[in-house]
Amino acid sequence: MRRPLRNRQVPANAPPVGPEQVQDGPRRRGPTIGRGLEGIQGHMTVAANDEGQPTGKEGHALSQHIGKIMRTGDPIRLDILDWRDVNKDHIEIVMDMIETDFKYENPLTKSWVRSKLNILWKSAKCRLKEKWHDHKRPLGEQYLHKPPNLDPTQWKNLVNYWRSDEGMDKRETNCNNRKKLRIYHRCGRKSFARAEADETRKNGGVKPDKMTMFVVTHTSTQDDQPIASPVQELVEEMQEQVNQAPEDMQVYDARNLAFKEVVGGVVHCSEPMRGLVPPRAIIRQFQDAATREALAKAELAQKAAEEAAKKAIEEARDAQERLRIVEEGRKDDKEHLARMQAQINALLLSRQDLNMSQPFTTLLTQFDPERPFERST
Repeated sequence: MRRPLRNRQVPANAPPVGPEQVQDGPRRRGPTIGRGLEGIQGHMTVAANDEGQPTGKEGHALSQHIGKIMRTGDPIRLDILDWRDVNKDHIEIVMDMIETDFKYENPLTKSWVRSKLNILWKSAKCRLKEKWHDHKRPLGEQYLHKPPNLDPTQWKNLVNYWRSDEGMDKRETNCNNRKKLRIYHRCGRKSFARAEADETRKNGGVKPDKMTMFVVTHTSTQDDQPIASPVQELVEEMQEQVNQAPEDMQVYDARNLAFKEVVGGVVHCSEPMRGLVPPRAIIRQFQDAATREALAKAELAQKAAEEAAKKAIEEARDAQERLRIVEEGRKDDKEHLARMQAQINALLLSRQDLNMSQPFTTLLTQFDPERPFERST
């Protein structure tokens, strides 16, 4: 049960609340200020699963620390529209900042941190818009109503983009896509990796199967009932697949197979459940030599096909250029023939005024192409 608000005490080291931070309506959770990192000496070691996803309270502290850095807009600016346009040097600066406080047990966690930077960078902008932006507020007033820890220039650029035609179209598209979401989890801020680690500890060190993890992460904690009817339909379908599995198949394998066939192409999450789509390094680690050789040959064949296609495109461009040159030459020839025809027509018309006793061949020898309209004397 939550304690009454009147019995709570404000910590002595809590930051003061300014007038710009006072909000109308019910009290809401404020931004994370990373108090869990205060007083840490050296590095905090982060445990992770086989896919490099952090587990335990250290992983939670790592996510909070990354989110705190992303919300400041320094060094990675928040007014950049695409993550691919972010300066790579700024990303490396943030990685160094994180590694001054955290140490990774699994080397793959570093790749997870890089992907988490992108996710929390986008999440920071979404929360800024939800909390501080109102499209009905006048533009000048909206510029002044801004987060206290964000650069004013970045805030103005964000507001201008949100109110542009492109920003409004993207907002409408995202709203429509969000309305189509029918399957959602109940983990809140806890990642699937941490939920799996908790279930493993409850089971005495035995990892749960994917079907069990889906049920755990998509059922209510109060009555153990699915939080949405589509979830119940998927659970029933998976159970039916397990019941139809061969008798010689292990229950663990049957439940994993049922999850892959029923839920694998339906549920989309930022963190795949138990490495449903593991990193490429993990996939190559468990491949045998024959598979790696076949993939290498396939990559070489693909590169050769791409080079052949590129060469064919260049040859087609050269052929088009040669055809253009020929067409221009034909056009010049047509113009030259037209000029010659005009000269002959002028010569035929001028014969009426010439001495008809002279042979026509003599007239042709006296014809000057440079001066077709002058009479010969």
